[in-house]
Amino acid sequence: MFERKLWRFYFSQKLIIAGLCIGFAGLVLFSSSSASHTETNGMELIGNLVLLLSAVLWVGGSLYGKKVNTEAYSNTMVTSIQLIAAGIFSAFLAFPTGEWSRFSPDHISLQAWGGLAYMITMGSMVAFLAFTWLLTIRPPALVGTHTYVNPVVAVFAGWLFIGETFSTMQVIGLAVILFGVLLTKIQEYKELRIFGKGWLSIGKN
Repeated sequence: MFERKLWRFYFSQKLIIAGLCIGFAGLVLFSSSSASHTETNGMELIGNLVLLLSAVLWVGGSLYGKKVNTEAYSNTMVTSIQLIAAGIFSAFLAFPTGEWSRFSPDHISLQAWGGLAYMITMGSMVAFLAFTWLLTIRPPALVGTHTYVNPVVAVFAGWLFIGETFSTMQVIGLAVILFGVLLTKIQEYKELRIFGKGWLSIGKN
């Protein structure tokens, strides 16, 4: 939606419009199912809205970063600016929420420190840096395939390592979301010949 120059293409494709509607329906299904299994329905809804907003802002920032003159700024610098800005914003956001007054290093467990170290190294320095770098050398349709992998890995890891539970409706909602994302990208994949004649001819041979 942020790529205004491609609006004519996007809104002329029935699959893209259908994918957006189906994906949103899956999001509502997943969120409502999550809220129905908790006692804090209000906070669950707010949490889902925050996650949705963060995804929108991530896309906007990634598209902006892609347009930055890579000759003047390296990918490492562009990525670092994004991460530092996010850290500063989070630090200031902690004031009105009262997190600074409750913060005490002595009360932080070794497991929590380990999780923080993992997110800094693997989540930021490795994964996010690789993501922004790929955007500069590969078509967005290919880079966007991480959309299919991340939710599945997150749900499976939560179940495997910390015993999180999820309902059948949540799984269905997740599948609907992924199907919607696939529909929005089919046309791009065709243009990249992923579903084109090149692959069909290989299959016939």
